[in-house]
Amino acid sequence: MELIFYGGLFGGTVYLAFIIYRQISKTITRNKAIRIAEHELNGAIDNQNLIKKKLIDSISKIYGKEKADRVNKGTIWINMPVHLLKVAMGKGENIKESIYRGVITQKWYYGKYQTRLGTYRYRLEITIENNEVVGWKDLD
Repeated sequence: MELIFYGGLFGGTVYLAFIIYRQISKTITRNKAIRIAEHELNGAIDNQNLIKKKLIDSISKIYGKEKADRVNKGTIWINMPVHLLKVAMGKGENIKESIYRGVITQKWYYGKYQTRLGTYRYRLEITIENNEVVGWKDLD
């Protein structure tokens, strides 16, 4: 009877050690994958920052330092070219376009959020006519 008890205890201990070993192995593998992903993310962020700096430098040469600084800060202004708006704020999360008497008007929406009722709204609307900013309004 003792032999069965100690045999079962030994078998259970070996099984428990195996389970712990597997868990530690999975944890080590997962942590290694996380470190690799963090390294790749940091490299991508550094690359993105370098590209943005080069882009802002190019804008400075073409449009002047003042406008380049405004784009870098995410500021918009009347008659701002749409390509500078894309650099400053990105493309709108939602874009609505209309054409009236040859004038193309777009409304770009930013800052999507969900209301208490479950519908979606935007915080900012920027109006663009013929590829230039003509106005904006806060929608909050």
